[in-house]
Amino acid sequence: MRANLIVPVLKGSELWGLLCVHQYNNPRRWQLAEIEFVRKIAGYFAVALQQTEQLEQNQSQIALLAQVAAQERALARQKALVKITNRIRQSLNWEIICQTATEEVRQLLETDRVTIYRFNPDWSGDFLFESVVDGWKPLVGVFPTIADSHLMENQGGRYAANETFAIPDIYRAGHADCHVALLEELQARAYAIAPIFEGDHLWGLLATFQNSGPRQWRADEVELLAQIGEQLGIALQQAKYVRQIQTQSVELKQTLEELQQSQLQLIQNEKWLA
Repeated sequence: MRANLIVPVLKGSELWGLLCVHQYNNPRRWQLAEIEFVRKIAGYFAVALQQTEQLEQNQSQIALLAQVAAQERALARQKALVKITNRIRQSLNWEIICQTATEEVRQLLETDRVTIYRFNPDWSGDFLFESVVDGWKPLVGVFPTIADSHLMENQGGRYAANETFAIPDIYRAGHADCHVALLEELQARAYAIAPIFEGDHLWGLLATFQNSGPRQWRADEVELLAQIGEQLGIALQQAKYVRQIQTQSVELKQTLEELQQSQLQLIQNEKWLA
């Protein structure tokens, strides 16, 4: 090595390193233009270092914000789940529970519509409850019974296996034309569905719809839908038990009245014989 040109590389105000240019075969008198050129390259390095550091800081901030947002979403989901669970425990009114559930889920997921759909004995189905944003037509009491051939032939299909299903865009999902046409009638562009079981029996579906455009559903959103579906299943079981108790109570009351009537008749007969 016969000649060196060394220029400092700064990272902010600190010396980060050196940019070295070597001449091996003979001595060399470095020209001013060459020195300025190397200094300029060192300056580019310095800028790149600062940009890299800033990018790393930004990525760290983004990761932190994403973590905070995920925690906030998890907390909101937990609050909604607790609210619906408490409503189920406090109320035996199935309609109030369902209306609360659809409203809470729609607001939490910020979707256009949330529905509760019940299967009929032949596996056709009807919308029983919904919460929908103003501007979209209602389905409950308006939309006719749905006779989905796949669900009818397979007795609930994937939902009977307690699976959830989420589609970000009905036009990119590979659905049959008739299925797309049905979803268009529902004004849906994206949807996510979770099953509702009454014991071991598939009773219906809890569905959320994005009508305004495609939507990439997050795993935690679909999980929330499944959890609410489970709570609605518990509410169904409670309502069933209440009906059974009420029926037994009526039957017991009738039996008691019949017994009292028999006793009264027996007393009257004894008096007559006396």
